[in-house]
Amino acid sequence: MPGIEEVPAQSGVEELHRSFPFRLSRRLAALLTTALLIVGLTGIWYVHRVSDPVRQFWAPMLADPRPILISIGSNAVYRMGEHEIDEYLSKTGADEQNSEGMEFFPPLKPDQSFASTGLYPAPDSFVALADVAATTEIVRMLTRYGKDFDERFPNDISFSEMREHSAVLIGGANNLITRDMTKNLPFVRRGRNWIKDRDHPDKGWDLHASDDLHDTDDYAIITRLVAKDDAAPMVAVAGLGGHGTLAAAEFLCKPDYVRSLRAQLGPDWLKRNFQAVLHIKIIDFKPSSMEIVATRQW
Repeated sequence: MPGIEEVPAQSGVEELHRSFPFRLSRRLAALLTTALLIVGLTGIWYVHRVSDPVRQFWAPMLADPRPILISIGSNAVYRMGEHEIDEYLSKTGADEQNSEGMEFFPPLKPDQSFASTGLYPAPDSFVALADVAATTEIVRMLTRYGKDFDERFPNDISFSEMREHSAVLIGGANNLITRDMTKNLPFVRRGRNWIKDRDHPDKGWDLHASDDLHDTDDYAIITRLVAKDDAAPMVAVAGLGGHGTLAAAEFLCKPDYVRSLRAQLGPDWLKRNFQAVLHIKIIDFKPSSMEIVATRQW
């Protein structure tokens, strides 16, 4: 028509060619963004994994496909026989007052013979509260890293199992495996309240225990054995007292403390055996601070 400019209509094929590059670029951008996000998250995960000092410390055990053996020390305890308890309750009439069956301390006479008390040893039956707390720290850490474990008393673990399975030993004076596995190492327990440096006989650490059990200090030995061809990795936490054992377990499960250990042991700390002596300050029956006072590695 006169005065009207006609514009040729574009075909559907031409429209497709015009829109396709735009759609392709959006899809490509989305794919690139997703790929970069995956790479970034993987990098963050890897950096965190590599920089996690707790994971590094426990790496030889975490890599073992078998469950980690946890040996929990058993304290020396005497129990009173059921017959003697029933006899005491019957004679004193306390059975009516103790109808709920609560445990109690029957009074013993100063001149009473041991045989007449009805007391008998109860081995492998009782665990100190501090050792339970130390075991809880280790178990919480292993669970965080998805590692299986098997808790046992020392008499239920053979030395052949110790050679084949990674192991964590809880307790010193109440754990025979700790004693046997560490008795020839540089730092050893001597007596009830003494840690001796076998390489320097004139050096050691003495705990002046309080008579009322309200200790303000403790010492502990941390041992890790990984450089042994004939045995699986082993870690032992052994305090002179229960507070020391608990503190040593906490020490190995907290990044800041493990970093301080790494700083003292040097760059080859992951591949070498070592022992460390900790000095622990105690406030209100709880470890309040820990200090490394000696290390030895080989």
